[in-house]
Amino acid sequence: MDTATQFLFGMSAETQTAALVRAGKIPVESHAKSLLDGDNNFLEAGSYVGHRIKLSNMYWVYDGFAFRRACRELYVIVDAYITEMRRRSAVRTEVEKEGGMHSNMIEEMSAQGASQRDMVEQTMHLLVAGMDTSAAALGWTFSMLAAHPEKYQKLREAVVETFGTETNLPAPFSRETLKSCEYLQWAIQETLRLFLAGPINVREAVGDAVLSVGRAQWEGTVAVRKGARVQIGTYYTHRRKDLWGEDADEYRPERWRRRRKGWDCRYPF
Repeated sequence: MDTATQFLFGMSAETQTAALVRAGKIPVESHAKSLLDGDNNFLEAGSYVGHRIKLSNMYWVYDGFAFRRACRELYVIVDAYITEMRRRSAVRTEVEKEGGMHSNMIEEMSAQGASQRDMVEQTMHLLVAGMDTSAAALGWTFSMLAAHPEKYQKLREAVVETFGTETNLPAPFSRETLKSCEYLQWAIQETLRLFLAGPINVREAVGDAVLSVGRAQWEGTVAVRKGARVQIGTYYTHRRKDLWGEDADEYRPERWRRRRKGWDCRYPF
């Protein structure tokens, strides 16, 4: 959640700090107010959203006062955060904005003319979706590295080479240097390939369309009527041996060498 709010608002929700304060492990004086000081609302809303997604078109069956109350209170909290971020953005200098310093999604949406309500609703979707996904990805990454010590050693060597140690810092820690550490990117991408946050994805056609059933039209097509629901089995796609090789079920970060991400290439990810 902290990484999601850093991306959305340009500042962390400080949820881990808040949890340590509630547990009595650090003094309350060191606690910055967290977006999730009332995190039961997020847990309540997230639980309802998970069940409603499973019900598909029948989502409206799973409803209740607790869900509506949690959404209402979250709306107020997120609205306040966005108002604060827009105020901060207004006082930033043009030089800072041109340089992209401390930019975040709220600034981008504001620049594109999104209303306050649009920003609140989009942000609430992303917050609920991002509540556990980063933690799950990290957990699976650590699990895979523990199960494959040789991969862990390679990753450690790459991280030390790029970022150094506490006493020797060859490069500043930034988004650019994170992206430049290739093996770190490969390790994370391999984790997300095998243990992705969304094993399936569903979309409803807004108009009649013809979709390819292969990597090229000559492999066959299927007609999709307007209003039809198309389910994409990403978990299955990420483990297809015709796309990833006979070792598709194995954790091997090196497979990402010289591979592009995206659905417009040979290896959809």
